[in-house]
Amino acid sequence: MISNEVSTKEKFVIEALRLFSEKGYEAVSVAEIASAVGCSAPALYKHYKSKKQLLEAVIEASNKGFESQMEAMHFDFDSNGKDREAFIDMTEEDEIKRLQDIVSYAIHNWFSQAFRKLCTVEQFHMKELSEAYDLRYVDFPINQYEKIFELWIESGKMKPGNARAMAALYVGYPMLVIGICDRDPQKEEECMKKIEEHIREFNKQFRNS
Repeated sequence: MISNEVSTKEKFVIEALRLFSEKGYEAVSVAEIASAVGCSAPALYKHYKSKKQLLEAVIEASNKGFESQMEAMHFDFDSNGKDREAFIDMTEEDEIKRLQDIVSYAIHNWFSQAFRKLCTVEQFHMKELSEAYDLRYVDFPINQYEKIFELWIESGKMKPGNARAMAALYVGYPMLVIGICDRDPQKEEECMKKIEEHIREFNKQFRNS
């Protein structure tokens, strides 16, 4: 049920994402989206000129939500970033909780989950969603953890090495876990424990004592 506080324009985006993720982009009509909101197709066209423009709005809304969540988690890794010292001082327990929180958000936030499902299916058919998938689920996590590891190597917290290669190794398992939980939510607790094991083993190999 969509909250009454959500604007009609936002309702179109939410219902478009729901239908696109359930049926696939091509299988959904503008009339079906409008009907799901309780409006006519002409009413939808007052806000969006086409189904393609509505898809672009879905991508934009997803990006904004993701950026807000990352900001809330203080993911500012630039050399002069406000969270620099916090990351240098981060304990292993803090690190585990942070990554578990990221995974928890990914699997419990409906918009994030539905958009991931849409991208996973449609990335083979639509360039926009292929690019969105790569940016969100490949490039972004590797880029962010590369910055963290560069900071840790510089500060002596991590052994010298290829920060990007280590970042790819580090984020690969959590991304796999998200996919597992998407398919079988009952495995969440087990997967969270495995994330903890993954981090502890990674740190044995790459972090200084």
